[in-house]
Amino acid sequence: MFEKVPPMPRGLPSTTAPSSYDLYEGVSYQDYWESKDTANFNALEQAIVRELLPSHGNRLLDLGCGHGRFAGCYMDRFESVVMFDGSRSLLKTAQEATNGKACYVWGDVNYLPFRAGAFDEVLLVRVFQHLVDSRGCIQGVRKILRPGGRFLFNYSNKRNAYRVVKYLLGGTRHNPFEKKPLMVEANHFHHHPAYMADLLDAAGFEVLACRGAGVFNKIVEYSGFLADFIPPGISLAPFLGRSSLAPWIFLDARVKEDEPPVLADESLFACPRCGSDLLTEPGFFECTNCRRTYPIEDGIIDMRVASL
Repeated sequence: MFEKVPPMPRGLPSTTAPSSYDLYEGVSYQDYWESKDTANFNALEQAIVRELLPSHGNRLLDLGCGHGRFAGCYMDRFESVVMFDGSRSLLKTAQEATNGKACYVWGDVNYLPFRAGAFDEVLLVRVFQHLVDSRGCIQGVRKILRPGGRFLFNYSNKRNAYRVVKYLLGGTRHNPFEKKPLMVEANHFHHHPAYMADLLDAAGFEVLACRGAGVFNKIVEYSGFLADFIPPGISLAPFLGRSSLAPWIFLDARVKEDEPPVLADESLFACPRCGSDLLTEPGFFECTNCRRTYPIEDGIIDMRVASL
């Protein structure tokens, strides 16, 4: 039995969607982030991403890019950018927003179609909470990062201050101090900070920085005409992150320098089904091993495994 949740705001997917693969297909996600209630929250997350992303790099992957909300944070910092999402409609919006200046890949985060060591940076925001296989996600990201590569992502914090108080007062039976993930609704999971630390360490990451978000935006929802005077909370983000008091935690992690080097050539893609090399053909990619093909239509590469 799950906790009762209020109806989802406009611009968010249904909480009862059967699959996280195409959870946001056909959803006007930008409507949610452009609303007055989320303006401060959006500003805070944008500021955190801008702060924690490296000032320059070779290749970045925005994994779960959505409509391209963070494109302005990285398009001028990296030599090349790959925007990846499970929703073709959102990916098309991202393509239009960035004037076709990135590489656009339609696929499944559980079957990443990239070569080992292909990226300097992976960005994963507002995605991790939807994933059933959290360990597999972390390991998959580690594989496609070069030695010393960076992973900037956020997760829904199971042990935030509100949930702790609610539990102690008897308002919920879900124990925020237990390390195991908690599914609170279909395709939405909360994760404990210690659990996340264990996952990252086991995959060969070290955490460089931590930021907290999601406190001041809740105040805005109930502040009426005072909402315009409430700050995003940027200055408190480091404290809220280190203390794990915030509902959302951003982590900037780096592949440990003592990890063995991953050798990769200049090619980017690998077959998401079997991991083999791909041949580039006019209008599609073809796997050299399983011979599966991946079409390119309107500048979007269809790397979905579920579609095969």
